[in-house]
Amino acid sequence: MTGTAFTRRIAENEGGNVALVFSLALPVFVAVTGLAIDSASFYNQQSSMQAVADSTALAVAKELHLFTEKPTTLEEAGRDKAEAMLAEKGLAGLKHTTGVTVDTKEGVAEVEIVMHANSFLPAEIWGESPIRVTADAHTYGDLRLCVLGLDGNADHTVALDKSAQMEAPECAVQSNSISPLGLSASRGSSLTAQFSCSAGGFNGNDDDDEGAFEPDPETDCPVLEDPLALRDEPTVGGCDYHKSHFNKGTVSISPGTYCGGIKITGKTTVTAEPGVYIITGGDLRVSNNSSLQGEDVSFFFTDDAVINFKDKALIELSAPKDGPMAGILFFETRTAPPNRNFEISSDAARKLLGTIYLSQGVFKGGGKGRIADASDYTIIIARRIDVEGSQLIINADYAGSDVPVPDGLGPKSRKVRLSH
Repeated sequence: MTGTAFTRRIAENEGGNVALVFSLALPVFVAVTGLAIDSASFYNQQSSMQAVADSTALAVAKELHLFTEKPTTLEEAGRDKAEAMLAEKGLAGLKHTTGVTVDTKEGVAEVEIVMHANSFLPAEIWGESPIRVTADAHTYGDLRLCVLGLDGNADHTVALDKSAQMEAPECAVQSNSISPLGLSASRGSSLTAQFSCSAGGFNGNDDDDEGAFEPDPETDCPVLEDPLALRDEPTVGGCDYHKSHFNKGTVSISPGTYCGGIKITGKTTVTAEPGVYIITGGDLRVSNNSSLQGEDVSFFFTDDAVINFKDKALIELSAPKDGPMAGILFFETRTAPPNRNFEISSDAARKLLGTIYLSQGVFKGGGKGRIADASDYTIIIARRIDVEGSQLIINADYAGSDVPVPDGLGPKSRKVRLSH
């Protein structure tokens, strides 16, 4: 055999060995790779499932007090919510079961999700090994929610500035913003509350929180859904009044649709008769030394209508005791453009009894006086709350008034916590 033939024979043998080794190693390589892929996939799947279970348990627990007589209805709603969230995460197509159980007496909501693992390797390799996650949420204490900033992303969703004070010693204040500055008290401002919380973070005066908050806020709190999101808006009909301007004397006004708004100036005293006032195409503006007073009244703001109480205007208003607007003093349409200012800078806006609901608007407090301090209770639900220089007094004497508190607010709200 020549040297060339021998060399070729050796090369052929080596090539055959390499092919043999590769064919033997390939299944091992695929298995190891598959295991790595499946491990990462299972972890991500479990994390997504756990997030759904946690969110569902918290949402159900917040509603327990409303369903003491019909827990199965709440359980069904919880399952629907979980299924919708699984669909958003692309998991609804995998074989699974979702269980929601509530105990209204103990204040517990339990969620369990069991789902087949989404694997790269054949299912026979893993056998029957579904992924199971659980979440328990418990209600406790009296949250007595009285101030809620709904904006989930903005800096300063609840903000105090220029030596402003917010006093809510018997109820809870929350910012839904996940921003590190979601709750702030700057330049000598302070917040006193039974409990305050931010879904993100908080900051105090010149980054020194000492003295700005009493007690210190909690952070990373669960976002609270709009407790009035299902409250029906009043029906807006044709104009009953056009560009109503009162600038002298003593006047009584009646419920109806006020196109062009209501303007009260001079030293005029206006008494609003009981009922619902639709403000459209203009502001509810009270200024100078005038006054606006009314019992059992509610104001609904549509189009570009907002509030503007300023100067030394005297404001003494209380919400209806019954009817579709019971407990609601101010109500902004949900279709309004975001971040419009509803400004109360009067030095004498001292009675605002009821709930102020501005889901798209900014409650803006200012002036040199005390706001709402003569009210048995005041609740503010707004996209943002911004107070500069003034004292916003949030009383919580819910039993002291016949004006009802809407469900999910005041004494009808509670804290919730997860306990896996």
